[in-house]
Amino acid sequence: HVGAVQARSSKNAMGKIKAVIFDVDGVLLDSLESNAQFYQKLLAEFGYDAPTIEEYSGMNHLTMREAIKKMTGLADEKEIEKIWLRAHKPVLGADLRAKLSDGALETIQLLNKSYKLGLVTGRIKSHIFEDSLKNLKDYFDVAIGYEDTKNHKPHPEPLLLAAEQLELKPEECVYVGDALTDIQAGNSAGMKVILYGKE
Repeated sequence: HVGAVQARSSKNAMGKIKAVIFDVDGVLLDSLESNAQFYQKLLAEFGYDAPTIEEYSGMNHLTMREAIKKMTGLADEKEIEKIWLRAHKPVLGADLRAKLSDGALETIQLLNKSYKLGLVTGRIKSHIFEDSLKNLKDYFDVAIGYEDTKNHKPHPEPLLLAAEQLELKPEECVYVGDALTDIQAGNSAGMKVILYGKE
């Protein structure tokens, strides 16, 4: 990925793109395994069957509330809230840290020379930089988390808020995501979209 970016970075005249906004899980962080293990621990506490990594892989793009609802089959919002609140106690996931995706650090450092950088994620604000991203915090001009908007991806609201805080038009931004909801959110926001995958 880095080589491809280097080949184009000299052309900041690459149209009118002025910012690159990233999703976190599955893009900058290789978090599938650590997230699955986190939910396994969380749901076991409440007596629910935990998903395997394979089962969880189709849910990695969901917000935590949506994932809890899907994994438990619960419709009771109070029970979902109880599990959600427990999930945010630091001790639960203290030993589960996602690692940076291959090439992420080099890509961020390179893009930072020519573009504003942002994050839009379904993570709550306090958890955005708790993993391997903590040392990269200073590279990002904006970070939009779960509680920053009423609506969440695939709704465009989080991406539109990021563009607004970057003081840019949506069409001056490109969004990098790994899920259909990312593509839908980016398209709805009027941004260019890059679909990221390990392969």
